[in-house]
Amino acid sequence: MTTFIILTAFIISSVCLQSCNNADKKQTSQVILKNECDIPREFETLVINRNELKCNDKHLLPLLLTNNRDTIICQHDDLNKDGEWDELSFLYSIKGRKSDTLQIEWVSRNEYPVFDNKTNIIYGRINSKGVIAQYDEDKYDKHYLPRGKDYPYQMDGPTWENDKIAFRHYFDGRNCRDIFGKTINELVMDTVGINKYGRPQNTYSSMNNWGRDILTVGQSLGIGGTALLMNDTLIRAGILINDIVNNIDSTYFEKIVTGPVRSIFKIKYKGWNVYDKKINVEETITINAGEYGYYNKISCYDALEETFITTGLVNIETNKKPNTFTYSDKLFVLSSYDKQANNHETYLGMSIILPLKNYKNIFDANDVKSNIKDTWCISMVPDKNNEYWYYACAGWEKTDSIFKDEKDYNNMVQNIAIKLANPIKMTIK
Repeated sequence: MTTFIILTAFIISSVCLQSCNNADKKQTSQVILKNECDIPREFETLVINRNELKCNDKHLLPLLLTNNRDTIICQHDDLNKDGEWDELSFLYSIKGRKSDTLQIEWVSRNEYPVFDNKTNIIYGRINSKGVIAQYDEDKYDKHYLPRGKDYPYQMDGPTWENDKIAFRHYFDGRNCRDIFGKTINELVMDTVGINKYGRPQNTYSSMNNWGRDILTVGQSLGIGGTALLMNDTLIRAGILINDIVNNIDSTYFEKIVTGPVRSIFKIKYKGWNVYDKKINVEETITINAGEYGYYNKISCYDALEETFITTGLVNIETNKKPNTFTYSDKLFVLSSYDKQANNHETYLGMSIILPLKNYKNIFDANDVKSNIKDTWCISMVPDKNNEYWYYACAGWEKTDSIFKDEKDYNNMVQNIAIKLANPIKMTIK
């Protein structure tokens, strides 16, 4: 029996494998799950690589079942877009200090159940007919920035959503990130930011039956935007709204997958001009069902010495110092909590959690040379794969009344840290 490692965001699961019988579609294997921490895991996203299942029949798909034959919500993700799925992601709940066993049954595609989507990615922009259409990929060059009366975006760029919260990335060159606070569990963002004529319109800056845009971003990084620290200068990945030439040669958006378990997309910066050098950076953003945040994996190519990829949290609407702590010598956490939503009207907590091995230090963007303002920043160092990981999350009081209390918000962040530091262990046999 061989032991493999699966890495999904921070979650590392030990998986022991035994080949399935490809000839029999009813051949089953078992997945043994073990939660080694005290807290229960509610609808947690878990991932198994296709190669680790050892079943090569392209006509069959793995379906997970409980011992009572209840169906587990599953998703098959084609990450490299070759037409074949690469990873099986699924949602499962397990009590603290418990082990559960699931069955893997291989079934044909036409027998496979259809699950309701609980995550989505929306990238709407004006098409050749002058109305909003959805795109799976897009790009713009440094001299062709979206500006003026023909501003093309439904919501300024890609928006990613689950049943709890939504975020957006300003794809117009600013490359900062915003929050849509939600008051319902349905996926709704495909209907937002568009008028009855199919054209862009700000329909989200006041309260709707689903929620609203809740964050004041300004010249900050918002929640989890990207920058580069070089000596005493913080360099934005992009420009401000009034600039007309970008500091990045080409910027790309690419949708990877959407579905009932998770959605994934990429933002690529090619030719990011840092003084007289150019670097290439790729961000892979994942949102899972049932969570209040998103994961970001950053890969930096042609990295420069003595430069540090940086992210952070906007602090425009709070004068309070952020909370910081480390968990189990594995994670670093930066958090803020205040009436920092809707112009100081409602309580909002925001946090960034990252592996301690990626953490360098924190600082205030206002204390360095930069056009980035009002941001508590975290500078980072790469891991051995030249990658950076973090999880950005938020809790708004209108989404759940527990977020009216700072202690309850901090408890949620603490529980997220516990889960990230203690992934569910999986054994397949």
